[in-house]
Amino acid sequence: MKTDDMVMRERQGHAIPQSLHPRQLCCQGTIWSPGKGKSWRLILQGQHAWDQNTQPMRAPIIMQITWRMISVEPGLHAPNSTYDACQQPFIAADEDHIKVSTQYFEDTGVIALLCRHDIPLAVASMWTAGEKQFYVFVLLETVLKHVLSHWRVGALYDIGCQMDQTLKKWRFMPEWLPRLEWGVLIFHAYSHQWACQLWYHPRKSELWGLSDGEGCEQFWSELHRLIPGLWVTGYHPRLFILDLQVEHIDDGKHMGMGKWLQGQIDQLQHRLEEAEMKLGDRSPSYLMEQFKAQREYHSQPVSCQLKKDKWVNIQLNLHALQDKGHVEKAVKNRSSEIEATVKKYNARLKELVALRGRGGIRRDAYIPPMLTMDGLYKLDVDQDIWEDSQGDIVDFPDGVVPPWLADPSVKEGIWISQEVASCQQELERCKGEHANLRAWFHEEYSAAMDLFMGSKDEDVSYFGLLWARQLYDWMTAWKKDIVQVPIAPGAPSWDLV
Repeated sequence: MKTDDMVMRERQGHAIPQSLHPRQLCCQGTIWSPGKGKSWRLILQGQHAWDQNTQPMRAPIIMQITWRMISVEPGLHAPNSTYDACQQPFIAADEDHIKVSTQYFEDTGVIALLCRHDIPLAVASMWTAGEKQFYVFVLLETVLKHVLSHWRVGALYDIGCQMDQTLKKWRFMPEWLPRLEWGVLIFHAYSHQWACQLWYHPRKSELWGLSDGEGCEQFWSELHRLIPGLWVTGYHPRLFILDLQVEHIDDGKHMGMGKWLQGQIDQLQHRLEEAEMKLGDRSPSYLMEQFKAQREYHSQPVSCQLKKDKWVNIQLNLHALQDKGHVEKAVKNRSSEIEATVKKYNARLKELVALRGRGGIRRDAYIPPMLTMDGLYKLDVDQDIWEDSQGDIVDFPDGVVPPWLADPSVKEGIWISQEVASCQQELERCKGEHANLRAWFHEEYSAAMDLFMGSKDEDVSYFGLLWARQLYDWMTAWKKDIVQVPIAPGAPSWDLV
């Protein structure tokens, strides 16, 4: 059933989403592994695609494109044009892209949800030819059922910006919105637009600490070796093999939890010390105010008026040379192509300099800095090549270029301040996780021993004993590995009563 908001959007010329409505999905037949907090196969039933034949007549397509380019949807951070541009480079965003033929395979893949410690929480089979958004929504719904309702939850995904847009634009799962924040995996952030990165990059938000989401890649690297054999494996043996492999990964991650926490502490201490030294006497509060102003500027609708033709045409050429696809193509063709791209970019900048003070162009009109080859191969998201100013000096208050755009010290200080904030957030989180690890161990061990001592069923009693032994082995490893990890006050000791 369509909501009034969806009907209104259709009449304005918007296309309805191709994914299935998450509210029409129910999770049934979940198979739980004994003693584990994870599920393997999620059987989804009751899905119904939208009826394409009931759509009212749409507005002319040119009006639809124009409106999308200059508008910002309520609740979203950036203009529609930014989200549209982020969608193009990713296969995951193209739900119609065929990866595996459904003619030969009943299940076409698996999709998993991992915690920030890279431990799989839920895994589901996929049965469609391409990736669909409802897989992600159902995994989230499954996990959120076991999370306290007042907790703030962050989700990192290749196309996290697209998922955020879908939920807010089409009012899916409104009860999630106050508690759910989306981000993009740090490895994939470079393919997103700059305005998107300002909001969804893990290093530009206070929520993530030093989480980057790259444990997903490691998880798949531990599963991909099974692919050739599973192509010719029966349905139930396939599920059995995958379940054993996921359980093996799960056990290994639990055993290594202490080393993981210690590694996070070592990493953040090194990065925090280095960032504080670079920050010097610059004010973090002032720098973060500048970052807030930068976000606000890039969250404005893109102007649809073209002024000063030659000036605008050269600026558009600069944007084309900055385009992520253009840069990635140059990287693939090695350094000669990169140098040629930089030379073309700098040549366009010189043309802009020559136009200052002529044809109505202000003498102090802002022009981006020249690019150099030094550090260009680092692909740092804060490098000058990614700088994206939508207009010229007249677009800024009082005709003054803001420090976040023109002052190198402020531009550098912003990302350094963000690094300091991320490290401090990670430190507090690691303290809490250390305390939670001890509390969780005591609760689980006590429950396992009660089961072992109190059950009259020998099989159940034996299972309790095995689980207590597993917990004790983990605790022994954790106790040795996290001696130097700080802990939140009031946490219990490792000693058993």
